[in-house]
Amino acid sequence: VGDCSPDDPLHLVVTADTQEQLDAAVSRIRSMMGGEPVKAFRASAKCVLGMDSPPGFDLTSELKGPGNSFFDHITGESQCYLAVRGRGAPPPFNTELHEPLQVYIGGATEAAVQVAALLVENLLVAVRSKITSYLATLPPQMP
Repeated sequence: VGDCSPDDPLHLVVTADTQEQLDAAVSRIRSMMGGEPVKAFRASAKCVLGMDSPPGFDLTSELKGPGNSFFDHITGESQCYLAVRGRGAPPPFNTELHEPLQVYIGGATEAAVQVAALLVENLLVAVRSKITSYLATLPPQMP
């Protein structure tokens, strides 16, 4: 702990008396983390879509773009991590059902997150427009 600097990544040190205990502990920790490494960021933001996804509209694909191209572009420009979260998000990011659908942004610096947030907000404007156009094509619903 004394040799850590603020720039070092977060580590978890696990010790045990036997190799079997160590393997069991590591396995348990990985299962609690969902098998994926935990990402920690110095700065983060949430950009909220502000509307629900209509039935039959693949919102996640519209946000991420063909072959994830929109998210890849934003990540390339900002070096930030992006995830669709909240109501309507795909697993495992739909656990925050009390929150509206949003794009989570995590990055190393506030400046990088601000760049990503601007790009995500521009993307959300386009997606809101697509949702509005899609809704106009649906037949009127009976009360």
